[in-house]
Amino acid sequence: MIQKNFNKLYWLLAFIVFVIICLRAFFIPFSHDEASTFFFYIQSDNFLPYQAHVYTNNHILNSALANLCYHIAGSHRFVLRLPNVFAFVLLAIGLYRNFKYMKTTQAKLVVTALFFLSINFLDFFQLCRGYGISMGLMLLGLSYLIDYFSEVKFKSLVLFTVFWQLALAANMILVAVILVLLCYLFVFQYKKKAEDGKREIFTRRNIILQLINFGILVFWIRFSFFYKDKGVLDYGVGDSYWLVTFQSLIELVFGSKDIWFQVIVASVYLVVFIFLMIDIWRDSFYIRDLFKPDLFYSFTFLLLVGAFFMQKKLLGVNYPEDRTGLFFFLFFGMALAFTLDKRPSTYGKIAAVTITIASLTFFTIRFNLSDFNTWLYHTMPKNIYDKLVSEYEKDYKLFTLGGHRVREMNYAFANYRGESVLNAMDNSEEMQMNCDYYYAQKREKAFYEPYYEEIAEDKQWDRVLLKRKEKIEHIPIFETFNSITVSGDGEFYDFKRLPDTTFQSHNPIEIEAELLFEEVPKPFNAFFVVSLNNGKNETVHYKRSPLNWLADDLNAKTKYFKLTTGNLPDTVRSFVVHIWNIDKQPIRVTLKSLKIYQLKGKGVDFKIPASYYPLIEKITKKPLL
Repeated sequence: MIQKNFNKLYWLLAFIVFVIICLRAFFIPFSHDEASTFFFYIQSDNFLPYQAHVYTNNHILNSALANLCYHIAGSHRFVLRLPNVFAFVLLAIGLYRNFKYMKTTQAKLVVTALFFLSINFLDFFQLCRGYGISMGLMLLGLSYLIDYFSEVKFKSLVLFTVFWQLALAANMILVAVILVLLCYLFVFQYKKKAEDGKREIFTRRNIILQLINFGILVFWIRFSFFYKDKGVLDYGVGDSYWLVTFQSLIELVFGSKDIWFQVIVASVYLVVFIFLMIDIWRDSFYIRDLFKPDLFYSFTFLLLVGAFFMQKKLLGVNYPEDRTGLFFFLFFGMALAFTLDKRPSTYGKIAAVTITIASLTFFTIRFNLSDFNTWLYHTMPKNIYDKLVSEYEKDYKLFTLGGHRVREMNYAFANYRGESVLNAMDNSEEMQMNCDYYYAQKREKAFYEPYYEEIAEDKQWDRVLLKRKEKIEHIPIFETFNSITVSGDGEFYDFKRLPDTTFQSHNPIEIEAELLFEEVPKPFNAFFVVSLNNGKNETVHYKRSPLNWLADDLNAKTKYFKLTTGNLPDTVRSFVVHIWNIDKQPIRVTLKSLKIYQLKGKGVDFKIPASYYPLIEKITKKPLL
C-alpha cells in the first residue's frame, strides 16, 4: 500500500511538516543570531557585500529577502522568517524530483525520514538565517543537475546554476562545494559530445554560462578572503576534522555526541563508501557512471570531505562546524538513499523501518512550540519579558537589568517589539550585583543568592530572572535639568564631561538621562554612551545603549535611559556622557535632564570571578548561555 500511494503520502507528510514549521516559526521567540541579523542588516537596509557591517552573520540572500518582508509586513518574527519557511517547499520539491531516479520505496522513505523528521534539521527552516534557504535551493538545484547529466538539456543546467548561485548568496561556506560541482560538471561536458560533434564544454552557450558561473564564484571567493583578512572567519577553529566538523554536525542534527552514536553514523558512511568503491572497481565500470545519481551523491560527498580538508591544509581556512557543515548532511542523506536503492530490498526495508521509527520517536520527544532544540539558537521565553514589564508597570519607574552579552540581543528584540518601554540590558562577561534586576544562569546561584531573589524561570536553558532583595541606594553626584541640544553630522557629541574626578568609593556609577530626538535618521544608527577612563587614560568602562534597538523611527520621541558602570579605578581621569553618531548623518538631539549617581548597597561592588565560568562549564559540560 505504501509503495502504491507513496507520492500521496509524501505530499501529505510534507504539508504536515510545513504546518509544523509555520507554527514553530510563529511562536518561538527570536534567537540571538536572528536579532543580530535584524538590527545590523534588515532594519538598516544595509546588507550588501563590502558595504554592510562586516561579519559572517550576514547571510546576504536571507538578509535581502527578510528586508523585503520587513518593508511589506513589519518586524514580527514570523514575517522575518518567511523566506526560510518557504524554503522548505523548495526542499520538498527538490527531494521529490530526485525520486524519479530511485527504484525502491524504501530508499525514498529513508531520505524522507532524514529530511522531514529530523526536528533539529527542520529548525533551520524556522529561523531568520541563511541555512534553510540554502538547503532548499541546493537540493532543488541538484535535482536539475541530475536531469542535465541524464538528458543534457541546457535548461536544466541553467536552473541548476540559478539555484546554486542563490544558495551561495545565502550561505558563503558553499564556495568550495559549488567549485567541486563545477569541476564535476566540466568533466561531464568534456566527455560528452554535442549533436555537431563538438564536446559539450566547447559549445558557445556552455562557455558563456560557465564564464558567468566562474565570474560570480570569483566574486564570492574574493569576498570570503576579505572576511578572512578582517578576522571574522572565527568559526570552525581546531585541527581535528572529525571533532570540529562531523562530531559537531552529528550533535546538531541528531542531538547526540555520544561515542556509540558517532560510531553508528561513521559505520553507516563506511558502508556507503565501501559500496561506492565496489561499484567503481567493478569490471563494467565507466567514468560516465559517476554522473548517474546512484554514484553521484556518494562520490561528491567523498570529494567534499577531501576538498575541505585540503582547503584547511593549503589555505588555512577553518573547517565547517555544526550548522556551517549542513551540506554534508544533505549529500549524506541522498548518498545513503541511492546506495540502498541499488541493494537487495531486505537492506532497504531494515534501514527504512529503523530510521523512520528513530526519527519519528526523536521528533515526538523534542517537539515543542516554545524553543529551538539546539543551544546555538537559545531564546528568551516570553514569560521573562512579560514579568519585567509587569514589574515596570507597578510604578512606571525605569530600572536597570543586567545579563551576559549572549542574552542581550534576545532581550533587545523583545523590548524593540514591546515599544522599548524598558531600559536596555547592561551586558557584562561576569555577573556583578549592581543592577535592580538580572537575567542570570542558575549556575551562578551560589554567588547571587545573598543579593537577589528568583522571580521567574527559563527552564529550557537553566536561567532565572532575579530581583534585588534590598534596593540599591543612589548617592547624587551631579544633576541638571538644563537642556543641552546637539546638532550636525559629526561623529561624536558630548553632553557631559567630568575630567580628573575622584569619587568617594570604588562603587559603580549610574547615570539617568532623558533624551528628545528632534531630528534623526530612520533608523538611528547611534549609541548613547557613558565612557570612563582611568588615570592612565585607558578606557575602563564603556557602557552603551544602541538607539536603533529602541525603534525604527525615533523622531519627535522622548526616551529615558539608565547606564551603569562596573567598579571604579583609583583615579577617574575622564567621565563622558555622549552620543556616537556612527553613520555621521545629520541629527538634532536634546538632553532634557541628566543625573549621575554613585551606587551604594549590599554587594553592588561584587563581581563573580572570571575564572569561575570556564571551570563550571568544564564541570557541567554545558555551554554558558
